Amino acid sequence: MLVRAGLTPPEALAAATSVPATCFRLDDRGRIAPGKRADLLLVEGDPTVDIKATRRIAGVWKLGVPVDREAYREQVEKQQAKRPDRPRCHPAPKAV
Repeated sequence: MLVRAGLTPPEALAAATSVPATCFRLDDRGRIAPGKRADLLLVEGDPTVDIKATRRIAGVWKLGVPVDREAYREQVEKQQAKRPDRPRCHPAPKAV
């Protein structure tokens, strides 16, 4: 949506990562560098050229630990099944 609004892909990526981290003084995140939080999303393709590459998720790491996306998806579905009166959230899309 940011690219459709006129930002370049690199500007949109910064607007979703390093810019809010800087604005909110979250010095441990927003960039890939030694000493920062190791939260990382690996995608197939170059999102600085094609922002839609961010939809082709190849891997996720949280605090430096790989996330099992299928196990996470199952956990979300189980939680949703326990609360049928709440609006349903859609789990992350499956890897392409």
